[in-house]
Amino acid sequence: MRNIFLDNQSLIYIFENIDSPDAHYFSQLNKQREITVVLSLENLIEFSKSGTIEQAIELTQAVLTCVPKWIDSFFDIQKQEIHKFIYSEYLKKISQEYNPYKNNFSELFHDEIISPLDLTISPLDFVKAAFDPNQKNMFNLKWEQHAGILTELQQHRKYNRITKEIEEITLRNVIVSRLPEKELYQLGFTHDDKLDLLRFCLKNKNNFYKSCPSLNTERHLSCYRSLNPKRKPQLSDSIDLTMSIAVFPYVDVFITNDGFLYDGLKYVSKNVRSIQTEIFKRIYEYSSC
Repeated sequence: MRNIFLDNQSLIYIFENIDSPDAHYFSQLNKQREITVVLSLENLIEFSKSGTIEQAIELTQAVLTCVPKWIDSFFDIQKQEIHKFIYSEYLKKISQEYNPYKNNFSELFHDEIISPLDLTISPLDFVKAAFDPNQKNMFNLKWEQHAGILTELQQHRKYNRITKEIEEITLRNVIVSRLPEKELYQLGFTHDDKLDLLRFCLKNKNNFYKSCPSLNTERHLSCYRSLNPKRKPQLSDSIDLTMSIAVFPYVDVFITNDGFLYDGLKYVSKNVRSIQTEIFKRIYEYSSC
């Protein structure tokens, strides 16, 4: 059974067009247990933006009939990748293989994500909570930060200002924002230890990216998105990025109806040979292979 991720455009199209070839093939594959549908918190956040709360709940209920497998959010995946790199490369200790998949939905939640929510929360509860203005503002803030990074990269490329120093500053800022603070505290890291760790990561950035496939995906996908100086980065760009970065290196198949994202992930695959994920624009294209 293969783990398959469909972006929100693909999911919504399938469940709103039940007589389409995509819906037919998706249902067939699911019934024959040839695939396991992978979902993330980012999917549910997007459901909450698809219309009214009733429409979002209806869509969530439909997707849950597939009995999906849950995968960590992109922030958690990147923090755990860095944690593994610290353990194996910096501390030279044996580390366990990171598994981003969870046994159930409630296991997705960590203190640093959405602390007010109860750990017994269901996917439907989460979608309802996501309609709260405070929650929406928190999610949008993260995506706006991503959009800001894209805009800055785009400007550097437009005026040929991409230098080694700028690349190192960008990487440093990413690492600082993704450091697994809880794990570092447990390891007894001081402020000076963190600075030494940052220098080590920058000095060994090739091994760092090799050990952190999600961060490597982010690097190349962000690069691709900033290559077009005429395209103005939008909030939706960052939403696409967060969902794609989180799951792309860890699934067998990625389906996206977004032509720009499809080309971007093809660009990632070309530059990161270790990622073997297959990419298709439609579910029936995968079915016909």
